[in-house]
Amino acid sequence: MRTRPIAIAAAAVTALGTVTAVAAANARPDTVLAGAVAAKTAAPGDFDGDGKRDIASASPNGIVSGQDEAGFVTVVYGTSGNPAKPRRQVITQASPGVPGNPSAQRYFGRAIASADFDRDGRADLAVSDHGTSITIVYGGAAGLTSRTVTFPSPRNLDGLAAGDFNGNGAPDLAVVSEDAVHLYRDLGAKAVTPTRHALPPSTAEFREITTVAADFNGDRRKDLVVLTTEVTDGEPMGSWAQLWHGTTAGFGTGKVFAKGALGGAAAAGDLNGDGKADLVLERYLNDDPVKGSIAIRLGTATGFGAARNITQDTSGVPGAAAKGDRFGAALAIGDLNRDGKADLAVGAPGQTVGKAVEAGRVTVLRGAKGGITTTAAQLFTQATAGIPGAAEKYDNFGAELAFNDFTGDGRTDLVIGTPNENGREGRVYVLRATATGVTVKNLTELAPATLGIAGRNAQLGEHLLP
Repeated sequence: MRTRPIAIAAAAVTALGTVTAVAAANARPDTVLAGAVAAKTAAPGDFDGDGKRDIASASPNGIVSGQDEAGFVTVVYGTSGNPAKPRRQVITQASPGVPGNPSAQRYFGRAIASADFDRDGRADLAVSDHGTSITIVYGGAAGLTSRTVTFPSPRNLDGLAAGDFNGNGAPDLAVVSEDAVHLYRDLGAKAVTPTRHALPPSTAEFREITTVAADFNGDRRKDLVVLTTEVTDGEPMGSWAQLWHGTTAGFGTGKVFAKGALGGAAAAGDLNGDGKADLVLERYLNDDPVKGSIAIRLGTATGFGAARNITQDTSGVPGAAAKGDRFGAALAIGDLNRDGKADLAVGAPGQTVGKAVEAGRVTVLRGAKGGITTTAAQLFTQATAGIPGAAEKYDNFGAELAFNDFTGDGRTDLVIGTPNENGREGRVYVLRATATGVTVKNLTELAPATLGIAGRNAQLGEHLLP
């Protein structure tokens, strides 16, 4: 899914440290100032470097200092236990080191991404607002700090993706606007000027863009997929997906590999265990009243294999497809049981549960040699025994998903966003991973009241750090 008063909750971190904030206001446009380089690199999302993946949930429509849609990001730090009040942090444009001031319709948290940009053993958080700036908040021993750097964002910014795209060991940041991919190479090592890679031209009123980064061809460089939907007069007019392979010089030439009825969700991971990341895409535009569907495309040395399409009517997939179920509107990939084959979680936030319309549900499919298998598939809703609450209309359970080793045991736990729980408050559930799949035993429930963000239109879980 920035800096300034990084508001830290009472039960959380008590000190931000004495690191000096980076004054990026004087940097020339499109230039990023760098930090020190260290030998150890933290996994994305591990902001305190303790080996547990932290959860970041962006609330771009959130209220800050009475300003509607000013936006904030809530971070919950990983833990091996299940504390009643988890260690957490709320980052706004009123937080120490974050330039600017909270203002209406700034949408801070519009896009977020993470990498250990300065390679100090603690991950950092990149946050964008509504086309004004991008701020990187650097991690520290106690979590995210007041040390930051901010640089102007491209016009009409729509997505962020972090990864080592040129294969030199230093993380890069891909910033995607409506008309181009802007690549900031070796961010955090020295001053950086981005390279610009144009997207196909368009006559649409605007574009909705999704980005996902992974090593699809197995060359140890991250590649970038840009999923684009053309919108005019509020209606989707078509969509396409483009692959940018990473090279020693950054990105090669982008190649469109899919067109047609593509939705806005995508996820990447090695489903078949061959060392190459695979891609899963939502197949239908979100506004179409059709049965949801996903396409699985295995990574190859040159691109992607043929699509394998799956719906809730596919043999072995629990439940049944229904018009408007939005199966595939949220996707996440992670290795639940440490067998070397990643597993797939699919959200259907429009699914009716009992009599509750758009209550939502989540399906988990296991990775296999052929990509995925429907054997031992699992299904979860808020009517599942052990999950707190109840299946209620318009909750949209499963509207956002992430796999995240929250406990540090080497297995990726399943994080489920329910952004419309209790109106626009939202809720996040962390379901533990085991050798046999996902369990509701000892799950962690994260609510706005517990995290100190109640009554602020958080829609907690709507935008999760992948």
